[in-house]
Amino acid sequence: MGEQKSVKSVVKKDIPGSGVEAPMCMPNSAKLIRTLVPLLVVFTLLHASLASSTYTPPESDRVDLNMNADWKFLMQNDDNASQAVYDDSSWQTVSLPHTCNDTKFRDWISTRNEKKEKTQSHYYGLTWYRKHFTLDPSYAGRRISLEFQGITLVAKFFINGEPVGVYENGVAPCGIDITDHVKFGADNVLSVQVDNNPRVKISSYNNEELPFGEPFNPNFGGLNRDVVLHIAAPVHQTYPLYRNLGTVGTYRLDERI
Repeated sequence: MGEQKSVKSVVKKDIPGSGVEAPMCMPNSAKLIRTLVPLLVVFTLLHASLASSTYTPPESDRVDLNMNADWKFLMQNDDNASQAVYDDSSWQTVSLPHTCNDTKFRDWISTRNEKKEKTQSHYYGLTWYRKHFTLDPSYAGRRISLEFQGITLVAKFFINGEPVGVYENGVAPCGIDITDHVKFGADNVLSVQVDNNPRVKISSYNNEELPFGEPFNPNFGGLNRDVVLHIAAPVHQTYPLYRNLGTVGTYRLDERI
């Protein structure tokens, strides 16, 4: 019997002048193409329309200023150091992060040996930091906050001689809202009293000593992390700084990711 071709065989058509047969689209394929082409045109026009109307969020007016430079430091107590009018010109000029125990870090990372004779002495007690700064008048009407990313162990904060907060944690960062205490376009004075005495009694810790936990949290003393000045609109996303700021909020979990 002669060879029978399957009905599913591709229909062929001669290419003029070539003597070659080329496969020819089946009717169903042509119908599919006629259906897809208009859809492709619609999709292209829709994409171009969406691209031309892409949402552009407004520019953020939040400002973050690094406050690490040009601090004055005194490694002893002075009850008048919190005052706005005070001569701190004789104090040591330092930048942050800073500690009154520079050798403490080397002692901490060195191999511990109880028999090793320690020739370095560390300071434990009250110290003071002061910084002058001026806020641009254009920032008036916004919320002004200070972020202290690390202090050992406790601290008291003053703006222009007024107490604005207390820190009694020894580990976590903290925030201070100073909006109602600063002047715009004029000199402001930030004063911070730091106490790294490991025997200090903490009122918010049942008048007990902080378990500052060496070697996990070495008692370097001082403002030993960055300080940032945050400037934001009255309605703004809160900062993750519960200490002093006490920030809380409503959080939404999007599961359609």
